[in-house]
Amino acid sequence: MGLYPASRYFKNPIMWSSILGAFPWQMIFQENAKLQQVYRWYSNFMLTWYFGMVTTEYIQLYHILNANVIQMDEVCENVCMSLVFTCTGLRVWVMRRTNGLSEIIQTVVDAEREADGLDDEKTRQYEDIHVKHMEKVSFIYAAFVFMSVTNGCLATLYADTKSVIIGNSTIVEKPLIISTWFPFDKNEHYWVAYGLQVFDGYMAALTVACTDILMFNMISYPIGQLTKLQHLVRNMAVYKTHFEAFPTFTKIVQRHKHVIKYVELFNQSMGTFAIFEFVQSSVQIASVLVQTSPDDLTLMSFCFIVLFFTSMLTRLFMYYYSANEVIIQSINLGDSVWESSWYHQPHQLKQAMLMVLVRAQKPVSYKIGGFGIMSMQSIVAILKATYTYISVILRN
Repeated sequence: MGLYPASRYFKNPIMWSSILGAFPWQMIFQENAKLQQVYRWYSNFMLTWYFGMVTTEYIQLYHILNANVIQMDEVCENVCMSLVFTCTGLRVWVMRRTNGLSEIIQTVVDAEREADGLDDEKTRQYEDIHVKHMEKVSFIYAAFVFMSVTNGCLATLYADTKSVIIGNSTIVEKPLIISTWFPFDKNEHYWVAYGLQVFDGYMAALTVACTDILMFNMISYPIGQLTKLQHLVRNMAVYKTHFEAFPTFTKIVQRHKHVIKYVELFNQSMGTFAIFEFVQSSVQIASVLVQTSPDDLTLMSFCFIVLFFTSMLTRLFMYYYSANEVIIQSINLGDSVWESSWYHQPHQLKQAMLMVLVRAQKPVSYKIGGFGIMSMQSIVAILKATYTYISVILRN
């Protein structure tokens, strides 16, 4: 084992998430204790800085809520960022403190290492298509996030100043990128504050993006495996000419059990965070839409809102579409049994195929904690919750 765990599927997601120290240090440089310690220091520093930045957001939110006049646009601006940063930070912290992530990745590493002789050019082609698709989606998502941060940094420089009356004096506040608190006068030392926020903005946003990319790929992993299994089951007549039928199907059943175990491990270690993601997504979308006012909307701010909103929807879609696709492909495995020439198979093999067909009627699925299943219906529920939040905010 070298720099990263020897997984072809997770190679790029692990590399991306380790750049900002989000990937657990215990799984990197496992054969070199000194380099692992260096990465551990770097990872601890980045995570400490990250949580420090999130803390300043909540301090600023406290000041906003305790002002004489509460400005809802300022509250929404703060909540929009602080919630997603908090969820990501907690997820990274849990990945570092528990064995859930290492167990999930290790199951994939073991499966890739233990060749069972079933894969041929066609099955490898299915896997290559899936890996390349996820690489493309990950790159597009990361590009959206990067462009959103860049546009936000530039839009701040061209945004109008705001006059605030404090006591008998009027203070002109210069805009900043994100709503955070500083232990010094940010107007007097504006460029220092701006420079710190540029670093914080890129660091926090890219940490979110890299962590999301790792999660996207983790959720999508069963899709490629189930697609390969469908091909193998559907073409049992062809594979029967090269292998003995029953031992071959036994290997297929073992692969199906591997997929089921993988999803169960994910639900046990990451399922709780799906609840926070569900709530956070609806609140975040509502916060962005509430800030969108045609009266003071400039071209730069409009571009920022569009890019940020697009990246949020892409993030939301990738989570729930991928989870929904796992359900569909799991059900399709049962259809593949029916489409195969099962009636030409020996009695023992027919019974084994029937067991797979019955098991496929209960598709593997990701859970939103104990409250439901991750699917496309979840997006509808999030949008309904978003409408409710917007209605409550505008009414008050």
